[in-house]
Amino acid sequence: MTTVFQKALDQGKPLVITEQIHAGDIDLAFVMRVHDVSQNFFDPLKQKTPPVSDLSAAVPGQLLMRFTKPDNVDGTPNDPVEVPATFATVAPPLPGQTGDGLDGLMEFRTPDADFLDIPGFWKYQGIVKIPPGDIATQEVVFRVHPRL
Repeated sequence: MTTVFQKALDQGKPLVITEQIHAGDIDLAFVMRVHDVSQNFFDPLKQKTPPVSDLSAAVPGQLLMRFTKPDNVDGTPNDPVEVPATFATVAPPLPGQTGDGLDGLMEFRTPDADFLDIPGFWKYQGIVKIPPGDIATQEVVFRVHPRL
């Protein structure tokens, strides 16, 4: 199992715990922590890091990850694909990981070799659809390397 973490978990930069991601990788876990940056909860003058969003009320279908493949050879963009995500259950546990959504962590695992099928620069983004409204995380760009 390989893991990719967004935001270095709290520093706003991707942290990749893998040598490389390759086309056809199976059971690759994409994990992201969702933060609440609304003005109601986050004051950058008082807090270094925004508080994590409580995702525990989410039911299946309300946590999604949106993946976009690299552009086609002719330069036309590919449409994003939304896949269901779950509360993060990676092992060993991440700092603050509870596995119940209170930690703001969500994950998606590549189901088969056909998911990451094209080498190049991909994007992914977390989507949370719980009241009071939808939340979209920042996009994260990652590289998929060809298999030798």
